[in-house]
Order: sequence, then C-alpha cells, then structure tokens
Amino acid sequence: MLAQHGDAGAQLLFKLTADGQMVLVPNSYTQQRLKAETTTFLGRFKCIAAFTANLTMDNFNKQTQC
Repeated sequence: MLAQHGDAGAQLLFKLTADGQMVLVPNSYTQQRLKAETTTFLGRFKCIAAFTANLTMDNFNKQTQC
C-alpha cells in the first residue's frame, strides 16, 4: 500500500514474516512523521486496519480544511 503524500519516500510497505505476521517495513516517513501512530496502532493494538484508517482520516481532514 502506498501513501500519497507528495513525497516519493512517503510510502507504507508491509511484509509477511516467516511466522505469518504482517509487519510495517520501517522507513524515514514512518519513523519520523508517523512515529506516534505506528507506536499506538501497530505496536500497542497490533491493528493495521486502524493504522491505515487513522492515516486516511488524518489526510482527509488536512485536505478538506479551508
């Protein structure tokens, strides 16, 4: 899944581990801009759906504010 953020490095890449877990591949975008979200939704709750939903709503809110 790619996040369109106007930055070529702004992408979300998930991989399947040998034990069947989906994990986010860390990069500068996720470690700098999404550190709190990554810690909360992926680290604490282990929920990719909540992580991507939160990111979607955050981007929507930023684009629709006048």
